Amino acid sequence: MSRNKHTKKTASALAVVVMAFAFAVPADAAFNATGRFLYADKLWDKDGYTGQEQNLPIRHARVEIVDIPTLQVIGSGATDVNGNYSITVTPLAPVVPVNVVARVLTDGRTAGYEIRIVDELERGLEEPAVIGNIHAVLTSPVVNHNQAQPLDFGTFLLQDTDGTGVAQAFNILDCAVDFFDWMAQPGLLGRLPDATEYIVYAWSPTSANEGSNYSGHAILLSSPGQGNDTDAWSDTVILHETGHWFDDYF
Repeated sequence: MSRNKHTKKTASALAVVVMAFAFAVPADAAFNATGRFLYADKLWDKDGYTGQEQNLPIRHARVEIVDIPTLQVIGSGATDVNGNYSITVTPLAPVVPVNVVARVLTDGRTAGYEIRIVDELERGLEEPAVIGNIHAVLTSPVVNHNQAQPLDFGTFLLQDTDGTGVAQAFNILDCAVDFFDWMAQPGLLGRLPDATEYIVYAWSPTSANEGSNYSGHAILLSSPGQGNDTDAWSDTVILHETGHWFDDYF
């Protein structure tokens, strides 16, 4: 008789544990978020900018899915070579619906590219003494999304409409990705630079950087804040300054 009571108590306890676990980890606690980021690149020839644009993928950039009410990151990943991303999102609580936004950053480290583009930078003796904020762009928010379903943010196109837009920071990132891919070829470095071989570019719409220049791990690019002259659309200048970094470290 006592054995039967013990068996019943054990079974009851196990049932409580199983039920508690089911509520703590619901089957629909995570969903998949997808989308694509592009930026409008400005075309130029020997006479300067042509006024035409081409839409290019934002490659190997960190993407974060942000919970709107709390501003916490609830999923992260990186874009691929075509600007696409696919990220597993884990909401803060098993509540339906959720309100989220996707943001892309000028940071290649999630994808293995030791590249950052920030708004401000102060040089130290060997390393940057102060590294400012990484540029980021947000999609439109998605509200009342049923977390039991996947979420497609669609294609987001970033444009520079007045010559001071943050799309320029993503052009810097694109040039740097090209340079890193060139370095990784067999017969050159044969790999991507590691964390000790990083590079940081400083540019912002309001920065007063005047005259693009390089030192150590840091490249300062001429920015609109010093008189609407910007080098962030000039692939030649960006790659030239990056070449100084390459020559010093490799």
